[in-house]
This record gives sequence, structure tokens and C-alpha cells, in this order.
Amino acid sequence: SLYHVAQYGLNNQVLKNVLSSMVHLKQANDKCETALTYVSEPLNAFCEGFADRFKTFHRDDYSLSPRRNYLDLSWKYLIQNHPHDSICGCSMSDVHRDNVFRYRQAQQIADVAAEDCAAVITRNIKTSGGHQQAVMLYNPSQREIDGVQVVTLPLLRNQFQNCRFYDADNKLLDVQLISNEDDIYSRSRVRQLIHFDAGSQLTVAVKLHIPALGYTVLYCDHLYSEMDSGPKAYGYKRFAPPRRLSGSQMPSHNRIDNGKLTVELNERGLIDVTVKRTGRVYKNLHMFEDRSDIAEGWNWRPAIYDNTIYSENCLEQFGVLSDGPLCTVWKLSYALKLPKKASADFTGRSDDEQVQRLTTVMTLPKDSEQIYFETSLTNITENHRLRVLFPTFSGVQSFRTKTPFDFVKWNVEHEDYTASSELETKVHPSQGITKVGDNSPMAVYSKGLYEVEVTDNDERAVALTLFRAAQAESGTVHPEDIKMLRDLDFSYAVSFAGQSDTETLIEGEAYRAGIAAYAFEQNPSADALGAECAFIKLSECEKLVSYFAEDYGKFTLRLYDVSGKDETVEVTLPRDVAQVNYVNLLGEELSPCEAAGCGFKVHCPPHKIVTVEFTLK
Repeated sequence: SLYHVAQYGLNNQVLKNVLSSMVHLKQANDKCETALTYVSEPLNAFCEGFADRFKTFHRDDYSLSPRRNYLDLSWKYLIQNHPHDSICGCSMSDVHRDNVFRYRQAQQIADVAAEDCAAVITRNIKTSGGHQQAVMLYNPSQREIDGVQVVTLPLLRNQFQNCRFYDADNKLLDVQLISNEDDIYSRSRVRQLIHFDAGSQLTVAVKLHIPALGYTVLYCDHLYSEMDSGPKAYGYKRFAPPRRLSGSQMPSHNRIDNGKLTVELNERGLIDVTVKRTGRVYKNLHMFEDRSDIAEGWNWRPAIYDNTIYSENCLEQFGVLSDGPLCTVWKLSYALKLPKKASADFTGRSDDEQVQRLTTVMTLPKDSEQIYFETSLTNITENHRLRVLFPTFSGVQSFRTKTPFDFVKWNVEHEDYTASSELETKVHPSQGITKVGDNSPMAVYSKGLYEVEVTDNDERAVALTLFRAAQAESGTVHPEDIKMLRDLDFSYAVSFAGQSDTETLIEGEAYRAGIAAYAFEQNPSADALGAECAFIKLSECEKLVSYFAEDYGKFTLRLYDVSGKDETVEVTLPRDVAQVNYVNLLGEELSPCEAAGCGFKVHCPPHKIVTVEFTLK
């Protein structure tokens, strides 16, 4: 009867491990959401807000404006991937291959819209100094950037053996070159035939200042020396002396000291970190854990006779990709000996073993309290789950994870579910931000990795699930993609900044959003914008920006609170405001909002979502 279904919970499973099924879909979803909410929509809002002040510099200088239809189409493709079996990764391979197609469409449309916005903005930036190349660096976060950052610059192809970099005020910058990859850039306006130029993706470490929710300009010049001509010439007609950075962050071959953290690779192939601000030591960080998985897209289920394997003493090779006064980059290569798959009867793991290789690139900029990791592998192993562990030994009883409009508190200790029909797998949802501890806490940030546990043992380790390679797919006896035999890449970071809940969320979202870089041709007659500008400014507060967008002349700003504080936020824009109203999540008008000149005030009560809609004069 229906009474018994409700009473005994038949088909009432929580199915928590869909959070880690088909992780490549989760990553694509996260990338699309980030591109739209942090980059494309705010850039479009700024462009439309300034449209009447921007100039068109030549006859064929088109743009996509109004871009609303393009952005709506990108959102449409994204939302079409959000039915529960699609986003949860628990359907059949054909369904998920269609998901991949939609994500690709959503991402490309969002990126093209953002590039079009950047082209409009940069055509109106007044540059100075007569430099050869210019790049706009956009900071999507509500956190000001002021310190050493690792950024990838799109530039014309060059060996970059003798360069000069300058900030928006034409001050010479110290820049540490980290890597350089060839690329191709399109040099054309909308509605023209596309012309391609050879280019480079130059990754550098450089000290930057970028306002929150705004941009700055970085200039680059390539210097060349020219020899005197003639049979007896022995000198330079034009000499460009090199400019080298000296110094290192490595006091020994296996240790980094960046001024804020000391990071050491220990004899077990794991990482020990000392936080100088507090003197606290974290040991045996960045350990991989591998267990069996004999279930399907909905569940993680280890074999009855499981075999858990850890990456202690599995470091095969250690190298230094870059070291200098501004940044250190290590490459860690691991070789884990894993069972090839589950045993024939799925009660354990097979006796046949193979070496599963993983590579992690670890980056630590100067004066940063965040360590960045990029882990990649070609998965050749079936029926397993791979996690990365960050032990805290903190003794905490609870932790927090980011969920929609909240920073949810979870207990480390779980209730007794031994008699439940559904296996308790002890994981929790996280939209890329997990914080452990209140007194000098540690936080783990990630991109597109939604499943996390804080272990209920002495280690109190943040266990971040990288992926699951399960056994069964819905609707077929011949599973394909659920086995995850593919190339995989993961991005995550650990922070020791020891911040409040709001500050942790802002820092985590800044990591997840990154810095968007756009190369541009300088226009000598541009005068509408300066070389550095904030699109929107908020007074000092504990509120978080969820959304900033434009829809055919109406602008929407959404804030929310996790601090429990009742605050009024002052919002300042680059031009005068015409009208401001509080609206609900459907955009329906609620009440007027206090406005004057180029700003308005938003009252945001504790633990509330507040949305305002405004127009500009």
C-alpha cells in the first residue's frame, strides 16, 4: 500500500553519490555556469550600460549587441542538461554524449559573447605609452586582486626571451615566465571573413592590482638587438639589454618558502605545510585514496572484500617546472599499483594489477596562502573511486560546504544507518568550497567536483572525490562511458588563510572564477574608459554577489547572506541610476529601493536572498 511505501521508505533513497558520477559532465556544467554568471553576463551588463558612450571606430566594426538572445540560448542549452538523470550522470552513454554536445554549445556561445563584450570594451579604453601589445585582465570576483597572480596572457607568437611588461600606469613590472604554448587567434569583426593570426598562451607570475568586478590593462613590448652591418662591424646598432629576475623560493631541493607558507615534500611523497602566521603544521597532505566501486551512476558501492590503496611512497618522479622570486611550480608524478577491475563475482578486486599513473602540477605564488593543484591522468582502471585527501588533525565536530545561497554546516559524526536499506557513504554536496575549523580553518576549493567528506577519524581529512568509474549503466547490459576510461583533469586548491565564512566563500569563488584575459588592438582615439575600471562597487559588507546581468535595458543585481548580519549595502555604478526596485526571484516588483545619483542602498537581512532591478539614465 502507499502507506507502507511512505512508512518504510521504499524508493526514498537519497542517492548522494550521483555527485561524483560522470565527473566530466559535472566539470562541464561548472565551467558553463562560471562562464555565464561570472564573465559573460557581467561583461554584457557593463557593455549595455555604457552603450551610448561607446564609439564605433570604423565602418565594419560590428558587435553582437544586443547579446541577450545569444546568452539566453547558452542558458537554454545548459538548462536542457539539468534533468535529474542527465546532470546526475546516471543515464546511458548516448544520453550523456548528447549532454556533452549541449555543454559544448553553451560554453562556446558564452565565450563568444564574452569575447564580443571584451572587444567592445577594449575598443573604448584609452591606452598610453605606445606599447606593442595590450591585454585586458578582467576580475569577475567581488574581491580586489592585489598581489602575485599566475595568469595566462593571449599574445602574438614570440619566444619571449626579452620582453618588458607594464601595468595600467606604465610602471615596469617584474614578471616570471612559467610556460608558453603556441595558439591561433581570430582577428576579425563580426560578419566578416575570419582571419587567423599565430599567437601564444604565455603563462606568467606577476604582481597585479585589479579592482573587484572590474579590469586593468597590462602592456607588453618585445625588445630586439640589431647588429652593426659592414665587414668590420663588431657591435650593436641597437642594443636591448636583457632584464632577468633573480632569486628563488626554494631553500632546498624539496622545500618552498613563499613568505607565508613553508611547503615540504616529505619522505613518503606527501606534502607538509607550515603556516607562518599561526605556526600550525599540516602533515601528509595531498594523499590519493583508491577504493573499489561495483555500483552504477546512482550509488557508490565498494565490494564486500574491498582493498583500499593509498599513494604513500608512490611518488615516481619529482621535478621543478619553474622557480623564481614570484612563483614555484612542481610536477609530481605518481605510479599507483591498482587492481585492473573488480573480481569476476564482484565481491572484491581482481588479482591482476596494473600501474595507474597520475601527474600533479602544484603552484605556489609568492605571499599566497593558497596552494594550487592540477591533476591529470588517463584512466585505464575499472571499478574504482579515486579521492584526494587533506588531513587536518583538527578534532573538529563539524564543517561547512557551499550549497546554493548558503554555507551549510555538517556534522563529522554520522548517525547509525547500519540497519538502513541504503548504504551510508558519508559524503556531502559541495559547490566547490569546503571549510574545516573555526580557529584558523583550512579550506579546500575545487572546480566541478561536487562530492566531499570530512573523515570521522583522528585525521579529520577533507576527502575530495575526483571521480568514480562504476560498473553498470541504466538501460543496457553493455556499459560504456560509466567506466570512465578516458583522459581526466582536475583543478583544486587548499587555502590556509584562516578566514570567516563570508571571506572563505569570496576567496573560493575568486579561485573558481579566475582571471579572464583578452588581447586587443589599441585605438588612439578611444577615450570613454580608463586603463583600469570597476564595473560596480559595493561598500564593505558581508554579503555575497550571486548575479549581475542586463536584460534589454533592465539590470539585475542579486545578493545573499551567510553571516547572520543585518546590513545595508551601498552600490555604486559608473553612471546615474534612473529607478531601482526590489524584486522577487521571478523578477516581479516588490517595493522601491532608495537611490540617489550613481548609487543606491540595498537592505539585506540575515540569511536572505535579495534581488534588485534597476535602470540607468
